[in-house]
Amino acid sequence: MPGKGNLAPARVQGVFGKSVFVPKTPPLPNGGGYVWADTISAFGSVGLLVQGFDRFDGVWNKNGLQRVEIRVNGQPFYRHVVDDVPFPEGTRAVNQHMDYEWRFMQGRQFEKLFVDDGNDLTMYTTGPEKGRLRVEDGKIYAVEILLADSYGNATPLRFVLRGKQPVYYKTRSALVKKPALRYDISRNLLVAVAADPDTAATSGPLMLFKGNRRLTLRPSYTVLSQNTYLYDLRAGLPDSMQFGGITKRFDRQALIPSGRDFAFTTGNLQLGFAPQTLFDTLFVLTSYKAGIWTVQQPRTPLYHSLSLTLRPETEVVDKTRTAIYSVTAQGGRAYVGGKWEGNSITAPIKAFGQFKLLTDTIPPSARLLRKGPAGVVFKVGDDLSGLASYKLEVNGQFHLLRFEHKNATLFSERSDTLGPPLRGPAILHLRDQAGNEKAINVVL
Repeated sequence: MPGKGNLAPARVQGVFGKSVFVPKTPPLPNGGGYVWADTISAFGSVGLLVQGFDRFDGVWNKNGLQRVEIRVNGQPFYRHVVDDVPFPEGTRAVNQHMDYEWRFMQGRQFEKLFVDDGNDLTMYTTGPEKGRLRVEDGKIYAVEILLADSYGNATPLRFVLRGKQPVYYKTRSALVKKPALRYDISRNLLVAVAADPDTAATSGPLMLFKGNRRLTLRPSYTVLSQNTYLYDLRAGLPDSMQFGGITKRFDRQALIPSGRDFAFTTGNLQLGFAPQTLFDTLFVLTSYKAGIWTVQQPRTPLYHSLSLTLRPETEVVDKTRTAIYSVTAQGGRAYVGGKWEGNSITAPIKAFGQFKLLTDTIPPSARLLRKGPAGVVFKVGDDLSGLASYKLEVNGQFHLLRFEHKNATLFSERSDTLGPPLRGPAILHLRDQAGNEKAINVVL
């Protein structure tokens, strides 16, 4: 259940962000479903999410929910029916129906029970709030979520929300010994958290700076000596923030509108947004350090591809074999590609993240694992960019091979009749994404 409002951020159980509630007891008998017994306090415009699954009789594999409905105080409020997701355009749109960020960060898959901005799937029935429940101070909201499969079997989940106007509160932790400051951006909100050892009844302010202008923010709440400050970025993009003696400057950022062409440029990169690149308006953050370009965070989904142009600090010697790769903190590398123009390289990307220029000069490799009447199997590998093409010639004639990505093997099947018999001298031609080639001679 996320709390997200407009200029006044919503709260669930007094805090901004997602709160997860797992029923403590098994479902009630005779189809009574699940009940969360405790009243949940909330305020503002909140959206509900659910994690659920369905099983066929006698099997353990999990299936998705076909239909979800919400009633609030006995009245219909929201409904979606997953009868048909258009292919292929709808497959990426599903990223906006699911909580993409939560899945990326936590590995858990929640369905949104509201229609998020940029979601153009047609499976919803809602009112003007599009499934967002506006919770007012002092009011009670009896909520029933009905989870159903395609055979009409349904399980209800019931709970009660109580509207409660947020007020500042503070709890302390003796473990916090010195100040610290960090921040995140949630859609249009800057969420800054300051570790604050001060014992005063009300914690100190956070200062935001834009040029010679200054804005003073009071904490929204303090939990275990961690102050949370909320600021709507639509009021202006700050250059830096300060808490006590700690100053943090923001990475290069901009507000990117959705639904139209837009270019964002710094000294070392350019981002080209098309009308369908984004689901919704985005506050993009970019940075460059030690040969690595950081573009937003991979937890933010893209609808369609984004054009990424990188400008390295020094001239690249071998441009024909140098390309863009996505990289991870754990050392993972994945080929992206790119086309050089002068000292800039441009490629489409399907996800945000970190990128680096790498040069691949080592050709692919292969070894013969098996040969005989059943066919041939080659184990193949590549140092960096990955295999791009392959061709087997037996006695100078082409013979069909198949590629299995999971175990990196090339193999033939008995049913493949394209090509000569697998007997005699043969040459396996390999080419990687960087253009490195290798020919391997074998006798079959």
